[in-house]
Amino acid sequence: MMTLTGSLLFVSASLFSAPTLAMQAPQAPAGQTAAVASEWPQAVTENGATFTVNEPAYTAISGNSVTMRAVVTVKRGTTAPVSGTLEVTAVIATSDTPGIVELNEFTVTRCDFADGSGETAKAEFTKLLDGIGFDATLSTIVEGIAIDASRDVTGLSNAVPTIKVVESAAVLISVNGKPQFGGCGSSGWQRVVNTPCILLKSPDNAWYARLGGSQWVSAASINGPFAAATDTPPQDVISAIGKAPNLPESVKSAT
Repeated sequence: MMTLTGSLLFVSASLFSAPTLAMQAPQAPAGQTAAVASEWPQAVTENGATFTVNEPAYTAISGNSVTMRAVVTVKRGTTAPVSGTLEVTAVIATSDTPGIVELNEFTVTRCDFADGSGETAKAEFTKLLDGIGFDATLSTIVEGIAIDASRDVTGLSNAVPTIKVVESAAVLISVNGKPQFGGCGSSGWQRVVNTPCILLKSPDNAWYARLGGSQWVSAASINGPFAAATDTPPQDVISAIGKAPNLPESVKSAT
């Protein structure tokens, strides 16, 4: 990579293959190094900030202008580099060589940075691109636009989901498929065996779930809503279930 002082060039030997590449850049002022072609990325340092431009991609042609997009980085002093995207339009002019066009009169249309410095960077890149021009093969531009247009985004979206805030207690009972029952005690109660929860069904079709070691909630349907139970399963059912395992001391102290 070559650092260019005072001028920034959108030129790449890999993007525009020789011998069709023809550089056109303003004459360097006295005491400054003349701009020359270099591989991407290209960089320029101005006022203590280093601006780096990666290889741009052509995205659209409208009339006699072409739009391109590039990933750019700005490093100011000793702070960490900040990356963003730069969208630029340029005027297309014919040249003396068939198949070759000249791009000049660059206009920065959009500059986005994650830290919110896009507008500042946009003004800086606008100044750096002033007076820059280069030749490119028309076929390269058309091919780049065709590739960009081929990206099918049909069906893709980033819609914000509906968020519901419920300010009430909830009990999540996970059952693997339809409830499968097994006997529990001798009084006609049934226990759902395809769930890690203590989930019971009474002879009158009420549902009971145990939370922790002794708290019971009940509901008329397995889908709830569950509320604190006014009664508990009979003792023979509780004995058949067994006691809840003792929690480790570390868990007890945390609760």
